[in-house]
Amino acid sequence: MTLVLSERNWNKIYHRIREEYGDSVVIISWKLKDTLGFTVRRYRYYNETLGHMVDDIRLDFYDEPAMTFFQLKYLNNDA
Repeated sequence: MTLVLSERNWNKIYHRIREEYGDSVVIISWKLKDTLGFTVRRYRYYNETLGHMVDDIRLDFYDEPAMTFFQLKYLNNDA
């Protein structure tokens, strides 16, 4: 299961995760996987409509409960 985020949204979430779990969780991919159940991929593709390359972030989740937890905790939440 993959969740697609803009760089801007990911940066906000990244800083929250870093504050809550510490630097090692966001720096070391296996710690992020073990702690929150996903890994991060930076993805770049050519958008023909816009006529240029577009960057986004792909979060690859290992199970549905981890993805649901992430969505409830970090998405559409102004806290």
